[in-house]
Amino acid sequence: MKQLSFFIIIFIVWAGTTDKSFAQAQYQPIEKALLEQLTEKKVFLKVDDIAEIDHRIFQFTKLRKLSIKSPHIDHIPTSILELKNLKYLSLSQTQRDSSFVFQAPSEVNKLSKLKEIHFHLINIKTFPAFLRQMVCLESLHIGFGNIEAIPDWIAELKKLQSLSIIGNPFKTIPMQLSNLKNLKDLYLDYNKILKFPKAILSLKKLEVLSIINNKIEQLPSNIGVLKKLGILSLIDNMLTEIPESLSKCTKIRNLYLDYNKIQLYPSSLGKLKRLWLLGLRGNQLKEIPETIKNYCKLANLDLAQNNISQIPDFLYSLKKLKKLDISNNPIEQTSLDHLKQVLPSLKILY
Repeated sequence: MKQLSFFIIIFIVWAGTTDKSFAQAQYQPIEKALLEQLTEKKVFLKVDDIAEIDHRIFQFTKLRKLSIKSPHIDHIPTSILELKNLKYLSLSQTQRDSSFVFQAPSEVNKLSKLKEIHFHLINIKTFPAFLRQMVCLESLHIGFGNIEAIPDWIAELKKLQSLSIIGNPFKTIPMQLSNLKNLKDLYLDYNKILKFPKAILSLKKLEVLSIINNKIEQLPSNIGVLKKLGILSLIDNMLTEIPESLSKCTKIRNLYLDYNKIQLYPSSLGKLKRLWLLGLRGNQLKEIPETIKNYCKLANLDLAQNNISQIPDFLYSLKKLKKLDISNNPIEQTSLDHLKQVLPSLKILY
C-alpha cells in the first residue's frame, strides 16, 4: 500500500461529556506540539483535501471520531489499529477512480468500539470485505459507489441499527437482510431497485424507511406489518396505488409519496392520525382526498403538480395546517382567495 502524507488538517476539540457535544470548529494546521497536547483530550479529527495521510494522526490515542476526505482512497492504513477508542470513521473520495478492491487491515475487527462507518463516493463494485468482520457495527453508510449487489453476509452484522446504501446500480436486496432484526433506519435511495424488497417486511423495529428514486411499481399488500414506522419516503418511484394496509402503520408522522403515478389516495389512510407532513406532489390526483380531514395534527401538505381543480370545504377544518403547496394545479383564483380568508395564518404556495 502507498505511504500517505497530508497538506493540511483541521480539527474540532470536543470539550463536552457526550459524543454529540462539540465545540465550534477551529481551523489551523496541526504541529507536533499540538498533536502531543491533543492526545490527552477527546477529539474529533477532520482531514480534508489530502493527497496522503500523515501517520501522526494515529498519535491521537483517545480519538473517537475520524473523518478523512481525499481524491483517492483505496485502503485503511494499518496504523488505524492504534486508535482503540475510535467510534466513528468516515472516508470520502472526491474523485472517481477506476474500480478497485478496497483493503483494510485483517485485524480491524479489534477496534471493538468502532460503531459507525461512512463511505462516500468510493468507486467500488463490491462491499469492502473487511466489513464482514465488523460484527459490532451499529451504523453503516455507503454513498454513491458502484456496488452491483449487496452480499448475503450482511445478515451477520446483527447489531446494525442504521443502514444506508445510496446511489448504487444494484437492482435487488437479498432476503438475508431480513435477519437484521435490530434495524431501525433503512435508506436505499437512488439505486435501481425494481421491486419492493420482501426482506424489509421482517424488520419489525423499523422506524425510518426511505427508498427514494428507484423503480418500484407496487407496494406489498401487507406493508402494514411495519407498525413502528414513523417516516416513510417513497419519492420518485412508479407507484400507481397505495395499499390499504398502510393504514395499520398508525405511528407514521411523515409520509412522502411525491412524484409517482398515484390517482387515488385510499380513504382507509384516514387512520394515520399522527400525520404531521403529507407529500403528494407530482401525482395524478384530480381532487384533494377527503380522508385528509382526519389529520388533526397535519402541518405540511404538498399537493403541487396534480390535476386538482377545487378546494373542498373540509380543508378549512385543518386548523394546525401551516403550509399548503397547491401550485401547478388548475384551481381558480377565487377559491384560493377564499382559502386565505378562512385560514389567514396558512402559508399557501400556488
